[in-house]
Amino acid sequence: MKYILSLIFKRDIGWILLAITQTILYYLSKIYPQIYNHILCLTNDKVNSLRFLGCTIREGVKIEGEVEIYDPFTLEISENVKIESVKIKGCFLVFFEQGYAGSNIVINTHSFFTKNNIYGGKEIKNNEFNTISLDTEAGIALSHYEDPKKFSEFKKYWDSKQVIKNIFSLFKKNNIKSTWAFCGHLFLENCNGQHAEFKENDQYGPWFINDPGNNYKENSSWYMPDIIEEMTKEKDLIEIAYHSFGHFPYWKIKRETAILDMKQAQLIREKFNLALLSFIFPYGRIKYLDIIIQEGKFKFIRASIGRYNTQGIIVDFGEFIFVNSTLCLTPDNLMFCLINKKRKRTENYYLHPWTWKFSNLNILKKMLKNKKYYKFSEIWKTKK
Repeated sequence: MKYILSLIFKRDIGWILLAITQTILYYLSKIYPQIYNHILCLTNDKVNSLRFLGCTIREGVKIEGEVEIYDPFTLEISENVKIESVKIKGCFLVFFEQGYAGSNIVINTHSFFTKNNIYGGKEIKNNEFNTISLDTEAGIALSHYEDPKKFSEFKKYWDSKQVIKNIFSLFKKNNIKSTWAFCGHLFLENCNGQHAEFKENDQYGPWFINDPGNNYKENSSWYMPDIIEEMTKEKDLIEIAYHSFGHFPYWKIKRETAILDMKQAQLIREKFNLALLSFIFPYGRIKYLDIIIQEGKFKFIRASIGRYNTQGIIVDFGEFIFVNSTLCLTPDNLMFCLINKKRKRTENYYLHPWTWKFSNLNILKKMLKNKKYYKFSEIWKTKK
């Protein structure tokens, strides 16, 4: 109780208000399902960036006519999408990938639209299918910040090896099954700091400008093959997943980078003798889905459809299973998580180990107790 009170007075009040709103909407929807009815009218001459809880229509979308949405928690339309009209007939997870163009669209199932394919899926309904996945990035992700002040602020979190080991130990001790998504660079024992094959830049210059160019014995912020090797011995509890080689923002990168990233994933499979079945999009934003599935050979995808308050849902699209992120577990938003935990539905929690570097892991232990968790690959086996 003391901790919860400290959250109310010391933490971001926005999280608490959003949690209360979420809970009220949830129970109202049980009494009156049409409470979620929401109609958007966008025209070609008006560029909108709309965010209503989990409904996201990003800048650059062009829609002539009407978008009718039953449940605003489940729709996301990326940039530069051109659609004449969309009608969603039911409560479904719907995603339009960047660059998609279509005419009159009526949706009556969970659907993903890419430039080349339309994927229709069926929800795997099982309230026991809770998952916890860990986006393990260290300095690779934390070296990319547009604000120079954040760069120096977050550099103290680069070295997160010890907290990763501590969470790993906590999960082992409490028999918590989990999926750990490592950035590909962390699989390296060493490198010279040069990765010119990835022709991407950020605000500082070449994407790997902060790569130390040494080895895992000298710098665990960029190299963790020893940790990964240790985790692979716990096959019953741990699944190793892929989080892109350099924590690339997929919605910004070139197609060539995505293809090269999939080749790196295959090299990791061969070197570490890993199935590497799961891909977790950095930042939870999807692009190049066809490449991930067809060239990357990934069978599980985790991302966030809807940006603020997403549905905890798992959808079988046939070629792959999509795991929609529910909440990011951090010490800051634990109040929100505690309220969300009371729901009897699928929860797909995720966390970044570095956010727990200076926090008490007993809080995380309490958050995860009393629920059964599955590795992503177990969902596939159970489905079969």
